Amino acid sequence: MQLDTLTISERLHKAGLPQKVAKEWASIWHEDVTDRLATKEDLDTLELALRKDMESMETSLRKDMESMGTSLRKDVESIRKDMESLEERLDQKLESMEVRLDNRMLRHTYSAVGILGLLMIVLRFIEPLKTMVAG
Repeated sequence: MQLDTLTISERLHKAGLPQKVAKEWASIWHEDVTDRLATKEDLDTLELALRKDMESMETSLRKDMESMGTSLRKDVESIRKDMESLEERLDQKLESMEVRLDNRMLRHTYSAVGILGLLMIVLRFIEPLKTMVAG
């Protein structure tokens, strides 16, 4: 950015400042402004640096996301294997319980059949005993 220091000093001189003071003020103001203001070149350089930073961040984010995806897939696979193992153990326990229940039911059935058989035998002898006692 170019400042017209001549115009500035002339305006300051017309405002009542001595010519030497007006020129010095314009020069100081010019130095201060040019030191603080960014040029188009400064902005272009900054834009380029920002673009590079953004590209770097994008690359880094993509790598991080890919890594997280890989990690997540491994975690899901591990959970799937754990669930399969748990399912197998549960199936084994259910089969074991089923066998035990079948055995108990068989024992109870045999016991019930035995008791019914005994009752039938006892009932056969009760009728003739009643007759003998009554007669």
